[in-house]
Parts: sequence; C-alpha cells; structure tokens
Amino acid sequence: SKSFSAYKLAEGINYAQFLKLPPIESSRKSLAIPQDAQIRTAITGSRIDVQDVDANLKYVSTIAQQYDPASFDEIPLFWEVSGGSASIILRNVMSCLGAVVASGAGGEGADTLQVVDIEGNRYVNVNTYTVTGLQRAKDLGLASADLAGVIFTPLFHPALQMFDASNHKARPFTILRHPIERSISTFLTLQANDDPAVAGMSLEDYAASPLLESNWMTRTLSGQMNAEVNLQHLDIAQTILTDNFIVGLHDDRYGSVARFENYFGWEYDEPQTGCRNQMFQEEMNRPDMAKQIFTDGGAAIELMWEKNELDIQLYDFADALYKDQAGLFADVK
Repeated sequence: SKSFSAYKLAEGINYAQFLKLPPIESSRKSLAIPQDAQIRTAITGSRIDVQDVDANLKYVSTIAQQYDPASFDEIPLFWEVSGGSASIILRNVMSCLGAVVASGAGGEGADTLQVVDIEGNRYVNVNTYTVTGLQRAKDLGLASADLAGVIFTPLFHPALQMFDASNHKARPFTILRHPIERSISTFLTLQANDDPAVAGMSLEDYAASPLLESNWMTRTLSGQMNAEVNLQHLDIAQTILTDNFIVGLHDDRYGSVARFENYFGWEYDEPQTGCRNQMFQEEMNRPDMAKQIFTDGGAAIELMWEKNELDIQLYDFADALYKDQAGLFADVK
C-alpha cells in the first residue's frame, strides 16, 4: 500500500510565516519560496508559462503540484539520471522496503499487467525505460492499476502520458549529481563494462566525442531533446523542478532518501532498517573516483564544462532548491 505524509513545519510556524506572506487560511503551500522566482528572472529576464513553450510539454498537467493536497491515487515517479544515485533508490524501495516497482526490468510480453518475481524482487511487467514500453504501460493502464509503488524512468515527459490530469497524477522526485561528475562516472562505468564504444578512449577523447551528453537534464525537463537549448529551456527546467519535484542530491544521498521517506510515508520494520543501513554503509565506503577526477581538473573537464553549461546552471539551482526545501521537512512524521 502507498501512503503520503503531510508536511509539518517546526512548532508554532505555519507556511505563511515561513514564506513571509500575509496570513492565509490554509498552512499548506508550495515547496517554492520567493527567492526561486527571483533566481529564474535573473537568469532569463522573465517568467515563462511552461505549457506555452513546446508541444512536448503537453502532459505537464498530469504532474501533481507541490501545493496540491496529497492523494492516494498519486504514484511516486522517480526521474532516473544516469551516473547518479538512482540505484540507491531502486535498491532501497525494491530490496529493503519490498515494494513492487515499474522500471526497465519487467519485460514486455503479456497482454495484461502482472507482477513478476525476478531474483527475489517484484516488478510490474512493463519497461518504463523506452518510449514504446511507456506507451504499452499507458495502454495497459499502469497508473490506475495500483500495482507499482514507485515508477522509475529516465524519460520524464514521455512517462507523463501514463498519468491523468484529474486522477492518478505523478509525484516526481529525483537525485541529481553535478553534470561533470555524472559524465565522468558514465565514462568510467562504460570502461568497467568493456563497452566497445569507448574502447581505447581516454577521458579527453570521450569528452570531445559525440558520446558525451550535452545539457541532458535541461533537454529532458524542457522536452527539447533534438534541437538546441537555451536560457528559455533552462527556465522551464527550473520551473518544473521548483513546482513539481522533491529534489535530492548525490552529495547528500542519505539525507535525500530521508526526505523521500518522510514525504512518501515509507516505513521500515527492523530487518528492512538493517537492509537500508547496510546499503548506505556500502555506498559510503565506495571510492568516488569521478569526484576525484573532477577535482583534479584538466582538458577533459574543460570540454565537458563547455558542452554542459546549462546543466551546470540547473544543478546549481537544484543545489539551492535542495537547501530551500529543507525547511519544509522539519518534524515530519
């Protein structure tokens, strides 16, 4: 079963006071704070109506707004960003909590939705990592089936077509990593897996090649995957993050997961808590080669920076948003 917890600020403070607004009847408010709009305006010069910019954004109405009351019809949607911490969330939800998930592992064979067991983990028999898989999930009614506790996908806007604007909305959350570290991590993973695409490549070769992503986060959130992106698309991405996402950071993975647990009402028994703690201990003991390479700098880092300037701005914005959102999680139970 799924449950959601309402936000609760520190005792004696309501959202109107927290946001420095005039008194309001309800104390429920958006995760956005006044400074967010100021940041976006400083970058772009004006505020954008997200739905008027690109036809690719036509499903944004299926996303729950942060100020919308929580509903049991909503489904947590984890936007999976490669080279980050998606595996931590997947392992925690699936292996520790024992929840049923929809991801890329469920398959595409049957004509009806089913829960399948794969190596002791439970998946809905859909593939949410491909456009065709997402269309099949929509056709089979994944969002209304009440089977998946969490849906995982890297394809944010294509995934939104599964949801409904009046019922069964998506509640997005994610963990973001600095784009340069993420790119380095992706290269190191490809090397470790002996991927022929990077055979014989140095990091600098990779950075100069078409294999390196260019502003992938901005493209994905703004729905502009196949054309040039600019500050207007950055503003769209920032707007969606602010209005719709619970944001986590790779550099604070433990704290990020704690926020998700509070927000979605995930509760653990003693064995599940042990599983969770062991997972985090293993993660924290793992050397972070990508961060070290990024810190050392060099020509490859400069090339990566040039190709991802908008994503770096988006990450800096997300880092500030993560700090801003902290105040809304005080004393959540």
